[in-house]
Amino acid sequence: SSLTKGGGDHATRLILMIPVLMVLTAFGIYYSYLGINRRFKNLFVTLVSAGLLLSFIYYQHNYWIHYPMKSERWWHAGFEETINYAIKVSADYDKIIISSANEPALIFFLGWSMYSPDLFQKEYQKFLSMGESKLNLRLNKFEFPPVGQGFSLYGLSPILLNRVLYIATAKEIVINLNKEPERLPKDVKLVKTFNLTSGEPAFYAFTKP
Repeated sequence: SSLTKGGGDHATRLILMIPVLMVLTAFGIYYSYLGINRRFKNLFVTLVSAGLLLSFIYYQHNYWIHYPMKSERWWHAGFEETINYAIKVSADYDKIIISSANEPALIFFLGWSMYSPDLFQKEYQKFLSMGESKLNLRLNKFEFPPVGQGFSLYGLSPILLNRVLYIATAKEIVINLNKEPERLPKDVKLVKTFNLTSGEPAFYAFTKP
């Protein structure tokens, strides 16, 4: 199953191959050492050691410098800051809508907000009993539109009623408001931008001016 289609960059699949690769590599180095001329054994050990050291340095550099930016979206960066902010300012709004246009936001909200499991079960069962998948799930002041449903930047105004905060994903807004703030419509107020480690926006919080 480690070699299934699309598994070439899938860490949880590839990790299963590590023991086999370690054993094959160790055997390869060991028998290469035994097979070479005695005069070159010290050189061989030096080259192998240098190769291992360089590989380790390259790995550390990639892991600490490049990987955090390359993988930030895969690890759902931005959710913690966004959810914590929504909870912090919840007293200032009658309703806070958290978009799931890019991916389901509910599970991140439940985790970071420490929402009561008992209360959630009751509210979610009530929501399911309504039998309408296009309705927004509401938990106290927080609403979650159906997964995949989003709004364009210029289509936000109708949902931004008084004391409503809409948290949009950068993907649905499309425009990078960090670079083009002048494109923000006059009937929409940008309250806060939540950036990724790379500086790219992950979420925006909008309300009525």
